[in-house]
Amino acid sequence: YFYDQTMKPLNLTGFEATGQAVLEIKKNKKNKEWITTPFELTRVKNHFQAKLPAVSRKPYNIDVRVKKGKVEFLAAFDNLDLSL
Repeated sequence: YFYDQTMKPLNLTGFEATGQAVLEIKKNKKNKEWITTPFELTRVKNHFQAKLPAVSRKPYNIDVRVKKGKVEFLAAFDNLDLSL
């Protein structure tokens, strides 16, 4: 779900039917190289959903991009350590 500044869910009418996301995992703890795995989100009613690719190491990041017309929205989730 996406929320406005008052934490009310946004109506996704006008958003594209799909969005893009990227799973980012550090290659190893010693350097700054990242392994990136793109995956697609699908709009279902008033939210987007997807199947997350396999997470091989924690922490990890997920960047989500969706579009409404010519405007692109970015949601970045960094330093996640949820077990999936």
